[in-house]
Amino acid sequence: MTTDLDTSDLAVLVALRDDGPATPTEVRTAVREDLSTETVEERLSNLVEGGLVAEADGNGYELTPSGRRLLRTESGDEASRPDVPAAVERAIEEVDRRPDVEDALARAVAFLRNWGSATADEIIDAAYSETDAEYDDGEQWWSELVDPFGALPGIVPPSSEGGEWRYDEDELSSDDADETANVTNEGSDGRSVLNDDDRFGSAKHALEREAANDAEATAFAAAFEALVDAEGVTTAELAERAEAETGSSVDADRLADALESVPGARREGERWRYDRDERFWDDGESTEN
Repeated sequence: MTTDLDTSDLAVLVALRDDGPATPTEVRTAVREDLSTETVEERLSNLVEGGLVAEADGNGYELTPSGRRLLRTESGDEASRPDVPAAVERAIEEVDRRPDVEDALARAVAFLRNWGSATADEIIDAAYSETDAEYDDGEQWWSELVDPFGALPGIVPPSSEGGEWRYDEDELSSDDADETANVTNEGSDGRSVLNDDDRFGSAKHALEREAANDAEATAFAAAFEALVDAEGVTTAELAERAEAETGSSVDADRLADALESVPGARREGERWRYDRDERFWDDGESTEN
């Protein structure tokens, strides 16, 4: 069935993706092609038979997981979606959100699975810039994703506010865990990586690589959290906040060197700022999402 789809069939699928569940009349209005309601009904019937569309509860039609996957493939998004364990993929499809939101969830899972643990700000830093799902900023993106993300298999929410999220493969069933053997992340930090070896794909990646030991990595992470929340802050202030948070002393010079490698972090005079919407680098160039 899927090999015989024409542009009108794809237009019907896109209408259901963007506006579904929808009735045949609503689909016809959304498609904006010279199709009668009867023709749309016939197309929908064929798509139901092909497993790409299903009748929604109550009234209308909606995409099936197969229909959403087909649209991702047609748009070229499938190749860029990171691999996640099959149990997680099934759970993401059951969330039944737009394909770009599902991709964002998969991206966040891949990042957390690679690192094992990360704060919300680190997840946003890494995944939002990859798949913003048309949200205006990272905070809005996270507020919409946090509930379905926390309910996915293997995801362990923090035990306290501001704590670290964890990925635990033991939370999967034995069969699901076996299916993860061939799942690999596409980059060394669980997200798309840049071609320049001197640049890092995320704050987590940069700070982990710059830290000399686990204690320093924890302190650098606390400094990054403080930077995200600040409008402009000095290295000394960040070091003080990190020390207060972790109990570990922080060398200000080493912290400054580490922050220099963080995408989105830049120093203006004595003060640091972080902007996840524009990725600033050592050479002064920036790349918008």
